[in-house]
Amino acid sequence: MGMQAAHSLQEKALQEQIENGVADLPPPVANVPVSALDIYDASVLTDPWPYYAQLRDAGPVVWLKRYGVYAITHHEQVKNVLTDNETYGSSAGAGLTNFNTTKPWRKPSLLLEADRPEHDRTRQAMMHVMNPRTIRGFRETFEVLAEGMVRDMIRKGDCDGVTDLAERFPLKAFGDAVGIPADGRDKHLLPYGDMVFNAFGPANARFKACLAGIPESAQWIAHACSRETLTKEGLGAQLFTAVDRGELEYEEAELLVRSLLSAGLDTTVFTLANAIIELARHRDQWELL
Repeated sequence: MGMQAAHSLQEKALQEQIENGVADLPPPVANVPVSALDIYDASVLTDPWPYYAQLRDAGPVVWLKRYGVYAITHHEQVKNVLTDNETYGSSAGAGLTNFNTTKPWRKPSLLLEADRPEHDRTRQAMMHVMNPRTIRGFRETFEVLAEGMVRDMIRKGDCDGVTDLAERFPLKAFGDAVGIPADGRDKHLLPYGDMVFNAFGPANARFKACLAGIPESAQWIAHACSRETLTKEGLGAQLFTAVDRGELEYEEAELLVRSLLSAGLDTTVFTLANAIIELARHRDQWELL
């Protein structure tokens, strides 16, 4: 028992080093390219493309010694990892934190951080709601909303592409689609999305700053994702029908509604913002569009 306890403490200490980004671990497999790059550094997050190219040039699999993890850098190898669920799993977490050794700050996602057969069950419930027919039903509403926002920006003249469109559009469009209350979205959804994004990385200053400011927003999210709060016509309420059919527990339905927000909000903000930036930088692409 003494040796087991010591081994557990060593594992925990190592995991803390990895999560804080201060580990310096040799690769467990010989002849693998090694990089000291901190992929979560602010300079990398601001302009990642040169660093991505650096990693791709190093090889299809690169050991990031600062975090004790592999970076899979080429399309073929990424595809192999993502499609081989017999070899690779997600239930220990999709970020740096190992849920087998460290308790996550939030409950794991039933979709992103789950393996078969549990993943199949929750995915089926989600696909019952998020199917092509449902998605197509949002198109006209989303287009009308987007056109209205763009007209507002044109009238305004001097605009910020992030705050006036990239953030504003998904807060309204996606919030309405899920069926969460309008009151509080601006204050709580973006900090929550920021926290989810940073939680995939190390426990650095950025993560700790997000974590310090998240309790109120997390409480609002929990309330917003409850069946009693959701609008009857939204995607969230539709997910709760799986509870009525005996396919999900009530708490699982709440977590899946939260997964919609976790997966669909900040990713959409980033995509829209990056599209605006790149179209501004590359006028020829704007002309083609």
